[in-house]
Amino acid sequence: MDMDMDMDMSEPTGSPGGMGDMGSMTMTMYFNFLVPFTVVFQGWEIKDQPALIGSCFGVLAIAILYEVLKNLRQIWGAKMLRKFAEGKSEKNEQMTSPNRTLAFWTYHTLQSFLHIAQVFLAYFLMLVVMTYNVWLVVSACVGAGLGYFISGGVLINPLQQTDEKECTNHKMATSSYSEERPGSLNEKPPSYDNKAMSAL
Repeated sequence: MDMDMDMDMSEPTGSPGGMGDMGSMTMTMYFNFLVPFTVVFQGWEIKDQPALIGSCFGVLAIAILYEVLKNLRQIWGAKMLRKFAEGKSEKNEQMTSPNRTLAFWTYHTLQSFLHIAQVFLAYFLMLVVMTYNVWLVVSACVGAGLGYFISGGVLINPLQQTDEKECTNHKMATSSYSEERPGSLNEKPPSYDNKAMSAL
């Protein structure tokens, strides 16, 4: 009986599914520069320096994409909400027709799919950082910074300038309409001659 138990305890070390199969692919719970290691997927194995460099550039690109997508969603959301608010404030019944509702739900559906993509990228980057490889962590952080810089300095400013031009054009159109409208508040009251008033 004892011999059988000893044999059973010794089997996992050499079995295909045992701990001995882990070999050199070990996972450390501290920041390190160790190679080889596996990233996220079983097929993503970094065994040499060229593979590590390529993986760093890939993580960098994914982090940039995440930040650009996140900021573009915020910009687009603010712009569409402002557009819907302007349409709601109009007295024209055509602006509150089913076309507006269809546009809103189309926008909301697209935003939902983009939100799914954003969450997937966020969890993917989290799993990459959990490898504790210093080079991949640095790549993720630098990519996030570059993505914020690109979306903040290159994308947001032109969109803000476009919105300012649209607001200026809207104000100019409103002012010109109020000036051309007969009987408007901007029209000066007629002046009466004092002599004519005394004659009456």
